[in-house]
Amino acid sequence: MEVSAQITSHGAVPFNWGEFMPAARGMIQLMKGMEETVIHAAVEGNYGAALHAFTINPLVPGGQMAKRVLDELLYAHKAHLPQSADKIAEIEANQPDVVAYVDKLMQSN
Repeated sequence: MEVSAQITSHGAVPFNWGEFMPAARGMIQLMKGMEETVIHAAVEGNYGAALHAFTINPLVPGGQMAKRVLDELLYAHKAHLPQSADKIAEIEANQPDVVAYVDKLMQSN
């Protein structure tokens, strides 16, 4: 099925093509909730909320992986996350493996 939009002088107007099946709708709602939680966590520097968001993301296979990915992202983007400076300093002090891994990745790019 082709999905398109009508372009008007007011911008794009989407065509409604029907409803999602319940499982697909649930997955979209879960991802949207996760995205909103990440935004809230980033704005406030709330590590617990960010970890919760990563934990409920169906693409992250578990709690330990969610924590690892979150810590790597925080460290990698520390210049843009001053509200998380305390947590990032804790990562730098206590997780040399995360720091070394991210630094190596950043050098290769």
